[in-house]
Amino acid sequence: MSLPKPDLHLRISAEADVALTLIAEYEDKPKAEIAGQLLDTALLGHVYGIKLILRKAKRLGFAGNEGE
Repeated sequence: MSLPKPDLHLRISAEADVALTLIAEYEDKPKAEIAGQLLDTALLGHVYGIKLILRKAKRLGFAGNEGE
């Protein structure tokens, strides 16, 4: 049994809502479930990209005074 996820309320554009409705209907899942999956994927992918950039910057000698 998985732990409950935090409750989040957000606003999206009308165009994004139409796209979300289309995806949810296609996958036969609730819009909130699809939105959560897409948001998880986007956020984790974004953070992964940032981590890659920071590693490359450190390799190239760009770092703060403390080495961060």
